[in-house]
Amino acid sequence: MDQQPPNWQQGPTQEPWQGQSFPQQPNTSYPPQQPMYPQQPFPSLQPNQQQPLPMQSPPFQPYPQQPPMPPPGQPKKKRGPLFWVLLVIGALLVCGACSGIGSAISHSSTAATTSTDTTQATDTPVPTDTPIPTPSALTDKGAIKTQLQSDISNLALVGDIIQSDYADHAVVLVALKQQPDHGYLVAMVQSECYSVQKTIWQDPLLQNVNWLDFSIFTQDSQGLPVVLGECILHAQKAGSINWDNYDATSAWQQKIYEDMLLV
Repeated sequence: MDQQPPNWQQGPTQEPWQGQSFPQQPNTSYPPQQPMYPQQPFPSLQPNQQQPLPMQSPPFQPYPQQPPMPPPGQPKKKRGPLFWVLLVIGALLVCGACSGIGSAISHSSTAATTSTDTTQATDTPVPTDTPIPTPSALTDKGAIKTQLQSDISNLALVGDIIQSDYADHAVVLVALKQQPDHGYLVAMVQSECYSVQKTIWQDPLLQNVNWLDFSIFTQDSQGLPVVLGECILHAQKAGSINWDNYDATSAWQQKIYEDMLLV
């Protein structure tokens, strides 16, 4: 026999759910949404028409804002010894690179300068020293006399009259109008004797001169010549003298001349 569910009523027209109370279902039909602000007509903008002012609520006063809290700081990481080692190695590499660049620039500049100097030295021909031929000694008496006068004129000797001549030997004469004092005369004889003898014997064009007589003279009251100083030197003796080892005073004092006279 089948069991009937509870509250089941038998009847010809009664359904099982008749006679039972059901809970009220919520109303799912919503009224049309109204705007959030009141629907009020705009006041007419007619001049000289007073409109009632709406009630205003007191102004909103915001609370003073607090400054934002800083985010919690993260704890600093401690740098280990490896960090410092890498930092030192990096600094050394930078310094080495800078030094290498500087050396390369310096080397390049030096190489460019050396190349320029080499090019200039190669392009510019170097003059070679041409040996100067030694002139031959004069043999003609007229030519010897002319050369003798040229040498004497270049010495700028002190005297009122200066003459030179050549026959069988060379003669150089210096004439004074009056006799100077003894001290001046000594210095004059030593200086001009040394200058004349050295100049004539070092001239390669006058190597055929046999001997040289240099004298300084004046005149007495009767017009006769008076020798004040003289020095004579032959070619053989002159060829053995190193003139750079003497000056006017030492040459006279050491008597390098053959015949000497000083009054």
